[in-house]
Amino acid sequence: AMFDFLHFVSSHSDGCVSAVCAGFSDESLDGIICRDLESGQAGESLRRLWLTLLSLPSFKERICLSYARCYPTLCASVLAGLGFPRSSVFGLSVQFLNRHEYVRLLYPSGLVTIARGVSSLAASDGRRYAPAVSDLKCVLNVKGACKVFVDA
Repeated sequence: AMFDFLHFVSSHSDGCVSAVCAGFSDESLDGIICRDLESGQAGESLRRLWLTLLSLPSFKERICLSYARCYPTLCASVLAGLGFPRSSVFGLSVQFLNRHEYVRLLYPSGLVTIARGVSSLAASDGRRYAPAVSDLKCVLNVKGACKVFVDA
């Protein structure tokens, strides 16, 4: 219900989007994103909220950084059997991982974290992890990102 309310408020104006974005500390973003795969029914409400808030470039930067910090936890959750719900944050990563200016924020440690996360999923039991592989493909298509992986 809280995410629905925040979405309702933020969808009224750009000023409301800014106000709702300002209410999220980096720590709270990390907490929400790290537990994203456990969000159950709230996941769809959270996805709608993220899509609205991602219209603010500074918030998109913060989500990008938080996503990279939480990537090991998200991958561990997938390996523990939580899977990839349609409403998960993995489905939103294309909003920032395919844009050079956001991927540059992750140089080098965030990119290495994502690569290791995808590797852990790929090495686990051969199941297909399309959302994570998609993240890696997005990142590798950004100019200069391959060199970061090679140098790491």
